[in-house]
Amino acid sequence: RTGLVDAHWTAADVGVVLDLGPGPTILDLQPLLDGPEEAWTEQWLVHLRSGLRVLAAPPRPDLAELVAPDALQRVLKRALHLFDVVVVDGPAEPAQPVLPTLPHPRRWDLVVTTPDGPALRRTRLWLEQFAADGGLDAGLRVVVNRWSGPDAARQEIQRYLGRPVAAWIPDDAGAVAQASASGLPLVLAQPGHPAVQAVGGLLAAALGQPAEGPRGGPLSRLWRRWRSGAGGIRPAGPVEGVTFRAG
Repeated sequence: RTGLVDAHWTAADVGVVLDLGPGPTILDLQPLLDGPEEAWTEQWLVHLRSGLRVLAAPPRPDLAELVAPDALQRVLKRALHLFDVVVVDGPAEPAQPVLPTLPHPRRWDLVVTTPDGPALRRTRLWLEQFAADGGLDAGLRVVVNRWSGPDAARQEIQRYLGRPVAAWIPDDAGAVAQASASGLPLVLAQPGHPAVQAVGGLLAAALGQPAEGPRGGPLSRLWRRWRSGAGGIRPAGPVEGVTFRAG
């Protein structure tokens, strides 16, 4: 059971990336933070193809100021009891850590960057400032996204950042864009894709579990048949509780 919180209040994009329609947001949940579980869970959107629960950010940037300063703290404190995994998508380049200091034995804070020079420099400065402010980095991990360089360059980047990189996500903008346009996440469309495997390895390390190989479930098999020229496949009903639509 996984919950995803879009905590980038002023520039939310999780709903767009996941192709979710309009629905309740953190502003709808805020008055119910201490309410009954049924009312609380109804304010989370459901990504039907995966079962992921999503707490959306305000629909417009000007509404972000309506989010209470302690809202995220209260949301996460309760969400940790309802979900096995809680993922929080925070704003880019925060001046200082924005996530509440909730104690959790498996907490990871991921700093996601890209291999271009300016991004690495900003990441290094942020890490230095984080340490200078007394931040506890026991669960802090760096992830390099859109990686396409040689293996030798990895050591140089890690030396520059002053810490090991937890995951190198291969660059394949075409595959990611195609999956997003189709409305089917890359992990379902191409479970064996190197980027999917890299993310899976990161998740396995975070959960303390061995990484699994690609799984070709019914949904991914239907997708491959459709892509290979079968075209127009429409299963008679839901596939393992998921409605499949190849657009």
